Amino acid sequence: MLRRFQDKVVLITGATDGVGYQVAKQFALEGAKLALVDNYKNISEMRLSSNDHFISDRSLLISFEGGTESETAICIDDVVQFFEKIDILVYASPTDFTVGPIMELEETDLDRVFHQLKDISLLIKHVIPIMQKNNGGSIVTYGTIAALMGLPMLSSHVMLNHAIVGLVKTTALETSPANIRVNAVCSAPIESSVMDRMESKLNPGMEHQVREDFCRFIPMRRYGTPDEVANLILFLASEEAKYITGSVYTVDGGLSATR
Repeated sequence: MLRRFQDKVVLITGATDGVGYQVAKQFALEGAKLALVDNYKNISEMRLSSNDHFISDRSLLISFEGGTESETAICIDDVVQFFEKIDILVYASPTDFTVGPIMELEETDLDRVFHQLKDISLLIKHVIPIMQKNNGGSIVTYGTIAALMGLPMLSSHVMLNHAIVGLVKTTALETSPANIRVNAVCSAPIESSVMDRMESKLNPGMEHQVREDFCRFIPMRRYGTPDEVANLILFLASEEAKYITGSVYTVDGGLSATR
């Protein structure tokens, strides 16, 4: 087993499920110290779970709902107080999946998009000074290929993912002189509870049909798995990718090549 991240401090949002959870497991296997961030409900369930064997005294669990600059600053400060540094930030919180035509979007739907965009912006804003003191670091965001194309019935999701990629590219330009790298990973549908919920929203009771329809457009004819995405995220966070910044990578079974 590689130990590329021995004693590196990794802050992971969305760490209790799907890609974020798999990312946390793989970082732990490679020697990292983990700050696992998610909402109160998910973090509480993780604390009570007997299945998360990768969580140890080298892990810090933080319930974080986001929303304000002061709450974000406290979250980052808690990690620094516990570990004294942050080497890597992985933003893997699921992005909004409101389903419906733009004519039916509610103001609350847009509020969720802006709320999440504010969350990631504030996390990056507050982690950069910590990484500067440590002479560098790596930030990787995880979203979907909605960042690279339009998708009918998913306007808020497309909007948010496009905005995150713009944030990644701009931040990379600003932080490159400080040896802080910033990259984005965008995937096709991934086996996860998020996709299960999306299938139910699109066609309640006919989720299998939704999946078949999605897979018909993917050249590899299947959903990806969380570990397939996590492998790329860990590479981008590692020293093996030390000359890569401001880039957007796809893990999509060939889907983006069809556009």
